[in-house]
Amino acid sequence: MASSRDSLQLSQLDFHDFYTRDLQKLFDASATPSQLRLPLRKSQGTAALGDPSTLKELLQPVLGDDIKISLFDGTISSTQCSVEYQVEQFTNSDRTRRMIVSFTRCLDSRAAKESMKGQMCSYDIDISKVARRANIGSHSLRMAGGVFWVRDTLFTDVYTSGDVFTDSIDNVAQTIDKYLSEHTTKPKKPQVHLLTDNPMKDKVRERFTIKLADQEDLHKIKGFKIEDPSLVLPTANRDDIGEFPCTALKAGKTKIRLEVAHAKSLAVAFQDVTITINDQTQLPPPPHPSEEDWNRQPDKSEMSLKQATPKHHVTRMATGSLPPSKKCKTDDDNNDLRRGSGREKRLMRRKLRS
Repeated sequence: MASSRDSLQLSQLDFHDFYTRDLQKLFDASATPSQLRLPLRKSQGTAALGDPSTLKELLQPVLGDDIKISLFDGTISSTQCSVEYQVEQFTNSDRTRRMIVSFTRCLDSRAAKESMKGQMCSYDIDISKVARRANIGSHSLRMAGGVFWVRDTLFTDVYTSGDVFTDSIDNVAQTIDKYLSEHTTKPKKPQVHLLTDNPMKDKVRERFTIKLADQEDLHKIKGFKIEDPSLVLPTANRDDIGEFPCTALKAGKTKIRLEVAHAKSLAVAFQDVTITINDQTQLPPPPHPSEEDWNRQPDKSEMSLKQATPKHHVTRMATGSLPPSKKCKTDDDNNDLRRGSGREKRLMRRKLRS
């Protein structure tokens, strides 16, 4: 007989399977019919999704000339880049209308579809009862406060909160999708150029900065991932200008991955930087003398220098005193030596007399 705990786990598993199946059915139903899909037209260049001025030109005929667009948020990894732009419009009643337009550039269309499924899972309600197909892109869903869809390697989401802009969301989404259909589906990737060495060498407790070359084709959104966070600590947030200050924590070797996106297409690229951190207390060993150095005979200049050096010439220690074994002989010591020499002579004379 199954226990209550086993029954609970089974019910949770059934709910997960049911939700997954239901989600897949909804996603399949969101596919735009072929007769309604906008065909890919002759390419007019890479879609400038990362350029707010291009987005403003697109939306002004729909929303009005008094709109303001700014970068709201963004994330980047080695496989995709996502940026969110805030569209603001100031009304006469001092009320600001806001809308968010989000673009996520993925490696392929399959990853873009998974991004859409992830968006569907983010709701805390059963969206199958409130969502409908928006008939844009290849897959799309229209919600009460927004619309999101997939076109090729791009996942786009347009949403708002409350009742503002709700009457314009469909027009905004169709305008953006039409623009995407007229531009190339193979986005241009950026090139990563470093101003610092790769690989790098530093010491424990020292600060260092990895710098990227100033490139106009790089987006402000940049990523910075450390393979072993116990070795390196980021100390400032200046990734928008291509600088990544860090502090070396302890000795070791690790990699730091810099992730960048193209300023217009949002296509991603990355560069790994290898850094070796040495302990400051570990001094490098002295060079091992070669066999030639061991067998080498001193030349005449070295011999003449040794002969010219007085025996009492020694180097003083850090305390300013001389080592006991290296002290210079004083006059008393010389007198003792002279007296000792006289005794030896007298003892020798006594032996001869006897």
